[in-house]
Amino acid sequence: MKKIIIHIGAAKCGSSAIQDFMALNRHALAKKGILVPSQNLDMEEHFSGEQIWFFENLRNQEDRITTLKQKLSRLGKHMDSNRLHTLIISAENISNNGDLASDIKEAVAGFDPTVVYYVRRQDDYLISSWQQWHLKGVESIERLLADAPDAMFDWYAQALPWADAFGDAHFKGRVFRKDRLVNSDIVDDFFSIISLSLDGLQMLPEGGQANRSFNEHLGDMAHRIQDVFDDQHDNLFFLKMAQLIGEPVYKTGSASHLMSLEERIAIYNKFEESNARFKTRFLPDCSDGPLFEPPASKNVRELSEVEKLRGEIDLLTRAVYKLAQDR
Repeated sequence: MKKIIIHIGAAKCGSSAIQDFMALNRHALAKKGILVPSQNLDMEEHFSGEQIWFFENLRNQEDRITTLKQKLSRLGKHMDSNRLHTLIISAENISNNGDLASDIKEAVAGFDPTVVYYVRRQDDYLISSWQQWHLKGVESIERLLADAPDAMFDWYAQALPWADAFGDAHFKGRVFRKDRLVNSDIVDDFFSIISLSLDGLQMLPEGGQANRSFNEHLGDMAHRIQDVFDDQHDNLFFLKMAQLIGEPVYKTGSASHLMSLEERIAIYNKFEESNARFKTRFLPDCSDGPLFEPPASKNVRELSEVEKLRGEIDLLTRAVYKLAQDR
């Protein structure tokens, strides 16, 4: 039976690196028996290693099971014709759309499935998602936390419909943290699930990071001009600033000034029980201790309001200087 790997996320857990690697090595992976389909879950065009918008649009279709079955049937025939044994689907947005789980399970009936789900500590996820999406429309990070449903950060609750639909034996929970990844690398870790050697494949650029986090001072400024964004997926402001001043627009280090240690610990405590259930059920062979180590002072960058302002002025000064150079 042909295999299918369904990478469901979660978001902000290295998905872009996995997808960029698959897009870069699509033809080389095919030689190893791995099929990476296009964005539209076919073999026609736009091979980016992910199918995010296909599944986003699928949610609104009445007969989505039929659509999925037709897509997978065509891909299965392509695999048979080309002697491919494994199909990989990647869409990190479906991890929080559990209503798709049973439909996808029915549609992949002709495959041997494995669902792969990465998780990270909730406070880190909150900061990362704020920087990428929510600062463009939400009043504050505190408001985001207050208004968002707990399920947005509850990995066990998100995993349940997938594990229940596919069975625990076909559900692989993983922790997105360097010391818990194979070779401390998300790509190596992901492909270790199917025991695939990466020998002969092209690595992502040395030192390059997929979907890099932007400087938090730049994010603070962007939050004050929310009107420049069309929606939470609009990154034109950040891309223009990156073109203008280059490397300084990106974040260095992992510590953040966006949340205090007390706030981080409160979030950690809120989901401690749920995280323990996730570990017990989906990572029974994991080392002793909690699923995530508790937040610590090393995670927090304590800055005064003056220091935050200086960080913003630094970026603005670089931007003005670059514009003056280009005149």
